[in-house]
Amino acid sequence: MFKKERMNRIHQLLIEKEFLSVKALSENLEVSEMTVRRDLKELEGNGILFRARGGAYIKKTISSEEDIGEKQIRNQTVKLRIAKKALDLIKDGMTILLDSGTTTYQLALLIANQDFKNLNIITNDMEIVELLKNIDEISLIVIGGWIQKATNSTQGNLAKLCMEQLHAEIAFVGASSIGENLRIYSPSEEKVFLKRLFVENSEKTVLLVDQSKGKQINLNYVYSVTDMDCIVTDLSLSKKAQEDLVKNHTDYWKV
Repeated sequence: MFKKERMNRIHQLLIEKEFLSVKALSENLEVSEMTVRRDLKELEGNGILFRARGGAYIKKTISSEEDIGEKQIRNQTVKLRIAKKALDLIKDGMTILLDSGTTTYQLALLIANQDFKNLNIITNDMEIVELLKNIDEISLIVIGGWIQKATNSTQGNLAKLCMEQLHAEIAFVGASSIGENLRIYSPSEEKVFLKRLFVENSEKTVLLVDQSKGKQINLNYVYSVTDMDCIVTDLSLSKKAQEDLVKNHTDYWKV
């Protein structure tokens, strides 16, 4: 069994059992206890689990994408506050990227009610496309790919190939979950590489996230909050986390 398969298996076993001993994991995976301890140490470093005496236990986990309708209802007031703060960064003539998500959708709603001139918007969110497609002063660039029905957004290799050809001045991105170590995770492996391209192919990246994402973990690591230029959130970050942001020149805008 390869390392990645083994670590995925550890994660799944802990989701099912909540706590397992090193010995039990060793027997289940048919590897040495020393190998299990190394894997647990790495998974803990990634914010996936906690090690305890003789074993490990799991944190709260998101195992699948939540339906777009459920997401839109939750924390709507907070998401609007976050979007209003982010709106200040947008100027006439810009090319911006809007990641799929309910907070970026709130930002799109605000954009639709402004008088921006010559705005170019790249997005993989079909809800945002439907909202903005008939506004004269907005040019929409839609990232192609297969449509994930739960989120109504394009994903996959075709979307990745499309994004490789594009560039934005500012990317406004969301997150499914943030670990205590400021790492951002996704329940969908297909999203990981596309989200990384959003960051790489933008001059500035702004993370829009509400506090409901701060107590959840998933296996698919995307990037760190410290890779962002700015985070706009109602999350109260620890002193150490704020110091890490300052060290990495990431602005922390709390709403």
